[in-house]
Amino acid sequence: ADGYYFPTDYAVAAVNGISVTRNSYTQITVSGTPTANTTITLDPATAKTKEATPSAAFTAESEIGGKLTGVDNTMKYSVDGGSNWLDITGDNMAITNVTTANGVQVKKPATDANTKLDSDIQTIDVTKAATPTGVIGVACTTSENNDGKLQNVTTAMQYKKSDASGWTDCGGTEVTGLANGTYYVRVKASSTVLSSDNQTVT
Repeated sequence: ADGYYFPTDYAVAAVNGISVTRNSYTQITVSGTPTANTTITLDPATAKTKEATPSAAFTAESEIGGKLTGVDNTMKYSVDGGSNWLDITGDNMAITNVTTANGVQVKKPATDANTKLDSDIQTIDVTKAATPTGVIGVACTTSENNDGKLQNVTTAMQYKKSDASGWTDCGGTEVTGLANGTYYVRVKASSTVLSSDNQTVT
């Protein structure tokens, strides 16, 4: 039956000319010519053991991704609810396409399909930070176009100009020294919480 196997040392003593031979992990053969009415008792097959359940951690770093730690290349992960399992290349591995609907799942496939079962699946729940709503933009007052502000921000937020590639931490309740333009402000990713959607501030 699925989940069981005959170990290599499986043996049953012959009785009245009837013997038992282990052929493989999934088969034994009972054979011979009985010399008398015979009852032979077969030892049960051995239950396969599950691999240890992973104890991975996910640290969000953006609105869709982050790092997996506590893992190794014998494990696999899924970000679509277990429909597809992807290889893990090592600890501290960057992953993307993470959603709050599916979170992150990690499992360890059987290292020996003959004697082992896949581990139970570890599921890491993932949430998303709330989008900021109260950030205010203050226009520049100088001809140098360099004293614009973002107000009502917090240390948990980041900002970037619409044409910039990277995010900058706000660092306090106000960001100063900005050029006029369109800015995006979001709550930073933290722990298993993905960064928020952006508030657009002009």
